[in-house]
Amino acid sequence: MFTVEENTSVEEEVALDPELLGKVFENLLASYNPETSSSARKLSGSFYTPRYVVDFMVRETLAHQFNAALKGLKPSGDQGLRPRAEQLDFGPAPGELAMERPAATSRPASNNGVDARVQDLLDPTAPAPEFSEAERDALIKAIEDLKVLDPACGSGAFPMGMLQALMDALKRLDPNNDKWKAALRAPLADRVARAPQYDITRREAEIEEAEAALKAFDEEFADNDLADYVRKLHLIERCLYGSDIQAIAILIAKLRFFISLAVEQTPDPEKLDDNLGIKPLPNLETKLVAANSLIPLQRPAQVDLFANPRIGELERLIEDATQRHFAARTMRTKRKYRELIQQHRDELADILESEHSLPHADARMAACWNPFDQQASAPFFDPLWMFQLHGGFDIVIGNPPYVRQEKITDQKPALQAHYGGKDKNGLPLGSYAGTADLFVYFIERGVKLLRPGGAFAYITSNKWYRAKYGENLRHWFNVNARIETLIDFGDADVFDAIAYPTILIAERREPARRGPTSSERFRALNWQNLGEKAEIEAFPELLKSAGFDMPQTALEKDGWQIEPTLKRELLARIRAAGVPLSDYVEGRFYYGIKTGFNDAFVIDGAIRAALITADPKSDEIIKPFLRGRDVKRWRVQPQDLWLIFTRRGTDIDRYPAIKQHLEGYRSALEPKPRDWTGADWPGRKAGSYEWFEIQDNVAYWEEFLQPKVVIPAIEKTVAYAPDTTGFFSNDKTSIVVSDDWRYLTACLNSPVSWWVAQTTYAGRQGGFYEFKPMYVGQFPIPNARDDVKALIEPVAFRAEPRELTTETLLNGLKAWLQAPARATEFANLQPRITDIETVRRVVLNAFSHSTPVTLARAEIVAAIDAVEALHAGLRAEFPTP
Repeated sequence: MFTVEENTSVEEEVALDPELLGKVFENLLASYNPETSSSARKLSGSFYTPRYVVDFMVRETLAHQFNAALKGLKPSGDQGLRPRAEQLDFGPAPGELAMERPAATSRPASNNGVDARVQDLLDPTAPAPEFSEAERDALIKAIEDLKVLDPACGSGAFPMGMLQALMDALKRLDPNNDKWKAALRAPLADRVARAPQYDITRREAEIEEAEAALKAFDEEFADNDLADYVRKLHLIERCLYGSDIQAIAILIAKLRFFISLAVEQTPDPEKLDDNLGIKPLPNLETKLVAANSLIPLQRPAQVDLFANPRIGELERLIEDATQRHFAARTMRTKRKYRELIQQHRDELADILESEHSLPHADARMAACWNPFDQQASAPFFDPLWMFQLHGGFDIVIGNPPYVRQEKITDQKPALQAHYGGKDKNGLPLGSYAGTADLFVYFIERGVKLLRPGGAFAYITSNKWYRAKYGENLRHWFNVNARIETLIDFGDADVFDAIAYPTILIAERREPARRGPTSSERFRALNWQNLGEKAEIEAFPELLKSAGFDMPQTALEKDGWQIEPTLKRELLARIRAAGVPLSDYVEGRFYYGIKTGFNDAFVIDGAIRAALITADPKSDEIIKPFLRGRDVKRWRVQPQDLWLIFTRRGTDIDRYPAIKQHLEGYRSALEPKPRDWTGADWPGRKAGSYEWFEIQDNVAYWEEFLQPKVVIPAIEKTVAYAPDTTGFFSNDKTSIVVSDDWRYLTACLNSPVSWWVAQTTYAGRQGGFYEFKPMYVGQFPIPNARDDVKALIEPVAFRAEPRELTTETLLNGLKAWLQAPARATEFANLQPRITDIETVRRVVLNAFSHSTPVTLARAEIVAAIDAVEALHAGLRAEFPTP
């Protein structure tokens, strides 16, 4: 026997677990295709979402909707939002700059206990909460009207999770199904009453069908053994929708729904002539559709769609036929309504095109869509056309596909058309960026598919929080959505679907509201602050106990820092103490060299020697070379590697030995012709370079010859290294060129720099961080006088291996320098570098304040004493310019 009812944590024994189909789907996608050297998963970015993640997101979005439904029943002033756990106050953290910490404030119990009762209602393990009759009616009405969409539904994990949660809530609110039955029976009874009014050609058939539908409904509700079946059936019909670009995903999602309904029925051997009493399964073709959710039909304002009354009439006819098709029990009836639906759609498409309510291409695309073709996938997604849904969904929930931007090149023109553009003030109208991954557009689309006040919930990648390509989306999301919950898992192993996952729950703003107010706060959790012992499946409880409230106004367009107020204030003080590195060096911040094919251009010492022996002129364009892995903290470790630096304009015939060497790689070096239309090009990317030249135009190449700081692109700690010997470096590095290279290296290798990196730089799996120019360039360098730099530089560049006391002293001096309030104090002291007693006083004063380094006083004194012995020799060995 399999265990577990679909997508609930309650253990039960059933004959089949529909969730298995989700795992089957994932395995199907993972199947390797030797002809394409890839898998369907890699191409589609689809992965299965764990049950505990689904449960949390479903509960949070339903709590949002239920609280809103009860809001009108409570006194004005209650906002119906979930209570947040009181912020824990552990006092000033060791090693943080001294500042006043605001006391934690308790949150008053709000909403007359509604929030807690709603949470209990959605928790199948909690006792059923008490609601008044009016509250029960309001909640059942909210469920009856609820419209939920997963725009990348895959095998249906979120729709199934939503179905189970709604069914459990209904069972608690309406144990006998009386209220649910009354709500659903009314339109069927109305249909019976209206049937005699049909024209004579349709009247008899309509009366027969209407009475049969009402009879079947009453029979189902009269059978107590079918109570869960009828709850599920009508929840599927009224509430749940899904879309996925893969037809196979939709087929499996339908099968999961079918099995979920089937397990609620018990075969009756006495009803052999009536399919053992098992009810026919519903028709889900207009509930779950194979479609490209990112591409909408280009409609004008909705008010224009009803200028022709026939448009509204046809939409009502399609909606009516769709509802009847859902419940059709015979093939003849199914065929009848399929034909009727298609007939109405064709007429509607013609009218919309003729009246310019749809562009010609969109009208034809809409007319060609056949929801009953199980193998086809529509190139568009339109809720009005596909579901007859006006005004948007109440909930959009899901796990959008993660596809790298390099894989969607052919989709970018369409994505730019729908998600690009700027307003008259130059602000982005959407999320489009040329290097954005596919999930970025799913986020914007998901919010747009909501009605104002609707709930949005995605688990996706956090990379857009800080990456440059996420800048437009950060601005757009802040303006158009109010965040309620944000969980940043960093590189935690939530599941193997997404690198750097995050859960984001928000509400779509009213159109008149443009951006957050100072009073808007959301609950946040930064998983990296919890330590290695935190259990991933316990994240909902940790959100309450270890999470913190954060103002949405603190989310800046340049990058979202998900940190408590204390850390954000500390970061602001550090930034105020200096100027960004890029400004400090006046823009002399450069990327390493990208050759396009290192196998040809990067050589070892033996090949270099052979080339120079064959032609001494080769030495002119062979440069000492560093890779990112060769850059360590405070020093470089060259590995006898050299770069054939054939920059733009090189006369290759002047260097015959090098030309002969490169000829051996020519097919891999040829730039791709811009008009190439064949299969994969065997050489390098298209560009205005010759086959023998390095790929990028490194116009700043002479800067590599200057004293500089070399920065590896990805590291587990600060690892900045000075270079004064003229090394060139690869594209896994960048360089900063400045006469202040000693001082800059000391600042960049400091604990303050490492703390800023952990707080603001993009993370990678395994504890790594991205030290890209866009991040490092913002690190604040204190504006220090020459005598201050002279105090730091000799200690920073000891020739011998670093000792704890020396590193400790250096850290203390740099941390002291980060506090601008003490600059005047230092100026008044006017210390001379040879006056060790003054140095002692300055450092002791620095460590008398709270700094980013936690040390015992004895360690401080030992560090200062070490300087006295080293000072004279260091100054002689490393004189300042």
